[in-house]
Amino acid sequence: MTEAGRSEAKPCIATRQDGQPCRSFALPGSAYCYTHDPARAAERIEARRRGGQHTSKAHRFRALLPPRLVPVFERLEQAMESVEQGSISPSQAQALAALARAMVAVLESSELAERLKEIETMLEGRDGRA
Repeated sequence: MTEAGRSEAKPCIATRQDGQPCRSFALPGSAYCYTHDPARAAERIEARRRGGQHTSKAHRFRALLPPRLVPVFERLEQAMESVEQGSISPSQAQALAALARAMVAVLESSELAERLKEIETMLEGRDGRA
């Protein structure tokens, strides 16, 4: 912020949880900073929700997922949120989960078949040299 902008900025009128006055500057057109502005409450909640998706635990978990399963996981996450919001029924979410389990089983089978084929090819190469 420039010196001119700083002199025009007003302090937030809110009181912190510890009883002290807030030390942040108010947003343009508001008497409150981002943290205390009642008009931005929904925006703050959404930012926290999105932030939770980027925690180190969530990031590590997603890194462990095979790339082909990430969309399946994301769809199940969306279904859970939809059940909580009431936009889909729990039985619809159960159907999605059952389909996801079937998809995972197919993916796992194909990956196992692929690995088995690689091992067999490796062993054939060894047998050919002996």
